[in-house]
Amino acid sequence: MEGLEKITERILQDARAACDAQLSAAKEDVNRIKSKYSATAEKILHEAQESVQKEVDAILESGQAGAAMWRRNALLEAKSAMVDAAYDNAVRFIARMDENVYYTLLSNMLTKAVAESEQADQALLADEQSEYTKPAAFVVSLNAKDKEKYAQRLQRDLTEKNSSVSMQIAQQPADIAGGMLVQYGDVSIDCSVEQSVQLVRSQTEAEVFAVLFGIHAGRRGQSEA
Repeated sequence: MEGLEKITERILQDARAACDAQLSAAKEDVNRIKSKYSATAEKILHEAQESVQKEVDAILESGQAGAAMWRRNALLEAKSAMVDAAYDNAVRFIARMDENVYYTLLSNMLTKAVAESEQADQALLADEQSEYTKPAAFVVSLNAKDKEKYAQRLQRDLTEKNSSVSMQIAQQPADIAGGMLVQYGDVSIDCSVEQSVQLVRSQTEAEVFAVLFGIHAGRRGQSEA
């Protein structure tokens, strides 16, 4: 509220200064012609006062509306930042979880990506009119830390599960917090932690907003208005 009061007070000061300046100019004009045109001069002064007052009222109304809009926008930005932080924390939590649990997550990601790609392979290869050629191998990209810790283990475990699958580890580490990027021929599969959390966010953001701010998920838009 202190910031809002300062903004309103500044608008009021500027309006008063503008009012005084315009009234002063109007009074000077009046004094120059008052001796010959007294009645006209009084009318001019009265009209000047009314005109200036209207301008002041407009300035103040605009300032108050602007201050209210500024406060509303600031509140919405703060709430959005809190929601962003909640999902950012989820990304960091997943990337830093217990190594065994995290490895299981990586392994499941890879197994699912391979299984879905092989299903697509079978459908394409079964099409006699298709000119599709099965890619030679899955190329998996991990971040630098995960590549050092888990690459060989992932490759070994995948081969043990499915001996027909060929997997390579990309030489260049991926710029991701965790998870992996899988390249299979021309197909790119984003299994990064960031993408996984983003998919969850698209389904749960309203509920997270409700938990953080006590707003019913179905009425979020009305509550913010």
